[in-house]
Amino acid sequence: MTKEGTTSTGTVKPSVALKNKKQAETNKNYLIWGLIGIGVLVNAVIIYQNYIQIHHPISNLGNGKFLFDYQSTIKNHNKASQDFASELKTYRNQITHLELQLSLNQFNAEQMGFLSQGLIYLDSVQNIKISLSHNEIGDKGALNVCTVLAALPKLHTLHLGLDAMKLSNETLTQCMSFLGESKSLTALTVSLIHNKIKDEGAKALVEGFTELKKKLTTLNLILISNEFTADVGKIFESFLPSLEKTTSLYLSLYANKIGAEGAHYLSKGLETQGQLKNLNLDLFFNNITDTGAQSLSKALTKLTSLESLKLNLEFNYIQNEGGQYVGEALKNLVNLKTLHINVATKNFGYTGFKHITEGLQALVNLEELYIHCGVNKIGPLGIQDLKLVYSRLTKLKRVRLNFYENSLGDPNAIKVNEMFDALKGVEELELNFNFNNLLEYGINQILKGVQKLPNLKRLDLDVGQSEVNDEDVNSIFVELDNVGKKVPEVEFSFLHTAITQEVADKLAQKYLNHSSIKLNINSSVSKDYLEERKKKQEQEKKDNL
Repeated sequence: MTKEGTTSTGTVKPSVALKNKKQAETNKNYLIWGLIGIGVLVNAVIIYQNYIQIHHPISNLGNGKFLFDYQSTIKNHNKASQDFASELKTYRNQITHLELQLSLNQFNAEQMGFLSQGLIYLDSVQNIKISLSHNEIGDKGALNVCTVLAALPKLHTLHLGLDAMKLSNETLTQCMSFLGESKSLTALTVSLIHNKIKDEGAKALVEGFTELKKKLTTLNLILISNEFTADVGKIFESFLPSLEKTTSLYLSLYANKIGAEGAHYLSKGLETQGQLKNLNLDLFFNNITDTGAQSLSKALTKLTSLESLKLNLEFNYIQNEGGQYVGEALKNLVNLKTLHINVATKNFGYTGFKHITEGLQALVNLEELYIHCGVNKIGPLGIQDLKLVYSRLTKLKRVRLNFYENSLGDPNAIKVNEMFDALKGVEELELNFNFNNLLEYGINQILKGVQKLPNLKRLDLDVGQSEVNDEDVNSIFVELDNVGKKVPEVEFSFLHTAITQEVADKLAQKYLNHSSIKLNINSSVSKDYLEERKKKQEQEKKDNL
């Protein structure tokens, strides 16, 4: 007996074989068309998603403020940029403030041209922030956008972000020259972070300010992490005196290498700026020594009209003598209402810091004081000096103290508690006591001290990086709850301690939807570690009997 469709030898009959072949081909065609259909559907979804992103790229934030956050997931940059230009045109009479987030999108000059075409319609825009970092628009694209921005009739405030881009020195000059043609621009921020600009590039940049320097009241030059040497100080020595109308200046040379010599020449330019009301000088990591600090302090002494000073000298080679120069300069700035000072360095300790606190005591008009003195190892004596400072500055409303890694020690936290007696008028307080060997007692002393501040509306307290364990946290969080009952807005950071993940999770859940307390917490140890620690403590007790 044979199966239907086969011969007695078991081979398939020709007619049946042909039928099976046709069926197989039919199934294959169905499969191919099915795959094609899936592919079409997937592409349709992608196109639709991109269409949604492209067709609605602008967010209306209200009160004339608009945000355009370009998504790097959009692959058709030409169409996206053209659609943006078209949609921007529809808002031309509504936009007064516009923020354009265009970073990290691999734009080229042509696509930047399409985007710029949308900007040219903005007859009512007054304030623009545009971020173009990590794109490929090159010299042509940068010049294009600067030309368009300069033509906007009501634009008075511009933040131009050109970070991490390859621009020629000639382009730097021309971009500033084009912006100088603006009829209304008075406040300019230029950000050139990590552009590998050398001293010649800085010279080219300021050479483009021929017209801008005649009209700018606010100038912010953010030149972080370039390749400047001492010679850049000479460039600013020549340039700064030309800013006769500028009353607000921000100059960041963060992470360059101007050294003491560069600081000396820069100071000569700064000391001519007696008209300044606001100065933000960021010289982080610039190999500045006591000599450089002396030059800078001499310049600051002459800026007696300053109402706001932000001075960052962190991570330099300034020792106790340099701290003395800074302290002497501060004594002359009696009109200051805002002071942010960063002197965090391992190169000077308590003596240098004491000189600075002596200078601070003269600033009786201060309403906002931010002090960053981490890693100076100034200990409890530094806290006592700060109490004296705060007691003299009775107008303080906003205080920030970064006391990171300063050898305070748990028993000495009582000094911090006592320091709060001098801060009764403060409304906003931010404290960082990481790496100060604080345990249950010390943290509780700080939390109890905070509760003595009757006008406090906001607290940001960081007491992590310690050996606090599961057994210690109960009393700490009882005190935190007491703080939350008195202070409307609290952020408490309790990171990298010796508590277990289980306890960290429970606490995180407890404060997840708290009305006034935001908790930042994690665990850096295992239960095995804590059990071993407990055994060690028990053994130590036995040994002491």
